[in-house]
Amino acid sequence: MPMLFFKRPLLLALIACLVPLSVNAASDRELADSLVPSDAESLSSHTNAEGFQIYYEIARRFPEVGLIPKWKDAFISAGWRVCEKGNDWSEMLQWSQHVDATKQPHQIIKQYMAVFTNGSSAALVVARYRSAFDRVTAGNLNSLPDNDHQMVNLLFFQGRDSVSEISRIYKVNCK
Repeated sequence: MPMLFFKRPLLLALIACLVPLSVNAASDRELADSLVPSDAESLSSHTNAEGFQIYYEIARRFPEVGLIPKWKDAFISAGWRVCEKGNDWSEMLQWSQHVDATKQPHQIIKQYMAVFTNGSSAALVVARYRSAFDRVTAGNLNSLPDNDHQMVNLLFFQGRDSVSEISRIYKVNCK
């Protein structure tokens, strides 16, 4: 099962092991658990010194994101802020599409990503569909996935370095 977890140099991982998890780690986990719908399947989680990840699969029609209804409101009411891409946060909260040429046969990936911060914690919400590659639909950003099988990753990171790195990697403004 795919895991989008932390790939960082060994030194950074060792330093992170020495830094205690945020005092908000328990409330972060409660928020994450509350976002998972009851019909989620293949649920798994992983925890390390930098934070935790929840992965699951769910049947959802595109463009719905496979979380509980009003999931963005749940983040905001818990004190989280949406990170902005450019000058408009809504640019981040939309579906994108790319071809995964590492798979044979190639696949079209429809992906939704949102980044949130709360003090020294960062959260990444990633939802994906994998579809068969088709030259006609590969270039059409308005094409629909050929299935309703969505894979969802909720990644929560603790520590100011994690927030800075998430901001840098995804080119978002997380003031």
